[in-house]
Amino acid sequence: MKRKSLLILAPPVPPHHIGGDGKFALDIATELSRRGQKVTILTPFYNGSFIDERPNDFLRIIRVPISDPLSKDPWDVPIWDPEFTIGRDKVLLEHIRNLNLINKDVWVHEIGGSIYNRLLLTLKNQEELFYSCHIQIVLENYDKLIPNNRDLKKLTLESQRLLIKNASMVFFLSKFDFIPFQYDVKDYRIVPNGVELSKFVFKKQVERDAWYRIFIGGRLHDKMKGATEMFPILNMILEKEKMVELHVCAPDKTYFEHFSAEAMKHVHYHGWISVQKTQEIIGRCDLSLVPSLYEPFGLLALESLANGIPVLGTKTGGLSEMIIPNTNGDFIDTQYPNKVKTILEYYISRKNNLQQRDIQDSIRRTVEKYDIKNIANLYINNLGEFQASEC
Repeated sequence: MKRKSLLILAPPVPPHHIGGDGKFALDIATELSRRGQKVTILTPFYNGSFIDERPNDFLRIIRVPISDPLSKDPWDVPIWDPEFTIGRDKVLLEHIRNLNLINKDVWVHEIGGSIYNRLLLTLKNQEELFYSCHIQIVLENYDKLIPNNRDLKKLTLESQRLLIKNASMVFFLSKFDFIPFQYDVKDYRIVPNGVELSKFVFKKQVERDAWYRIFIGGRLHDKMKGATEMFPILNMILEKEKMVELHVCAPDKTYFEHFSAEAMKHVHYHGWISVQKTQEIIGRCDLSLVPSLYEPFGLLALESLANGIPVLGTKTGGLSEMIIPNTNGDFIDTQYPNKVKTILEYYISRKNNLQQRDIQDSIRRTVEKYDIKNIANLYINNLGEFQASEC
């Protein structure tokens, strides 16, 4: 039986974006193509030119140019206004049709649930389509960018639910993501994101100096990332602990208003830098913070673990399954700042403790589960099962 090809609709892959669905889409497509699975990625490319490249015989990457009038830097704005978003989706749909990317021998796989809802709903009635969606129950930035448009929020949730009801199968990032849609989905699998472990350097904690370095990064200006709640807590830590540094990789530093002059002496702002440089900084740190109010998966947390450092994160999305308390990290709730401060002080105090070796072993076991090769196995097995059930 001839295996169907896979069309992945993915968000863009910024050159300096740590984590993110676009990066995972490229990683999983590359790994699947190495297994002989034909994959095409269709992704918007802001303020660029049309690119159609074939890195190997089984992988095709199509970057569709979209003009973004709202941003000088095409990666600055995480969610665009409705008129621009609909216009972008129309352009992508035209390319799908003109390039004849959809037919009965193609599965459509959407990665990044808040991006392509209208696009996929437009396509949903075509014959024999396979929709597997990485779900994001994400309303992030709508309040900030279009505060008066409550109808758009409602439409976004309704379109996600309708998409799931019409999907032949849905891939959820975690059990946490599945629960809100359990009465809508026909068939589903838990398929998390992953990382290519061979690209990471697993650092040994015992080799580091006396300074304790904390990392926080990503789109911290996005209110769902929890920086507003986390930074006052970090201010208390940095004022008290003289041998602690905070390393920040983010697009801007407006949230530094939470820091006193004394605390700022310990803050190192690196800006919105390349993935490689960001990973180097993470690798020099002792602890990574992911205080998101909601996080569909938490790829930044996984990348931190892949660098050999524990993670303090909220009990949401994929983080709820990735973090093992007092083993490879701990859960934090920024609604209780004193408790978070106590947990931070505990980790700082045991920097040179022999327990660090046990933490390292646990971290290694965690990241092996999320190696892109193992995630690709889940894809291959589930796609095989689904194709067999169609016959």
